[in-house]
Amino acid sequence: MLYTTHHVANISTKKEKKSQGPRIFSQIQNKNRPECAGEKASKRQEKIIRLSMLSKKNRVDKKAVERIFKEGKTLNFSCFSFRFILTNTPISPRISFVAPKDVAKLAVKRNSLRRRGYAVLKKHIKYFPAGLLGVFVFKRYQDDALIIENEIKNIVNKIN
Repeated sequence: MLYTTHHVANISTKKEKKSQGPRIFSQIQNKNRPECAGEKASKRQEKIIRLSMLSKKNRVDKKAVERIFKEGKTLNFSCFSFRFILTNTPISPRISFVAPKDVAKLAVKRNSLRRRGYAVLKKHIKYFPAGLLGVFVFKRYQDDALIIENEIKNIVNKIN
């Protein structure tokens, strides 16, 4: 009996993946979306407002807030009330926002509300009189920055 050896080549049973080149996440994402989704995304981007905080030198500290609540005058509006003190010092106006738990129970919502207020106030801080110490206290949750902006303009007109 004669024994022979056979050499068998290494044959892989798995299918090899063909390289398609680098894929960008947005290409993968857009591939599965209908055409009208792009229109919705652009509308969402229009609504997004970059919320930047007011600098620390233009915000009221805790001691001043306590003083404002004890001695200050009040202006009431539908969205919030504005408590303030006019001092005779030539410093820039210092204004803060307060969002109580009655307005929004989640801290995330209260913080976003305050940030939205600071973003709008940043545009209009120059119109407030020098030496003003003030606090905006939200009465209800307001998601629309335009309404907040209109009420701040009304307050500026009443103070000046």
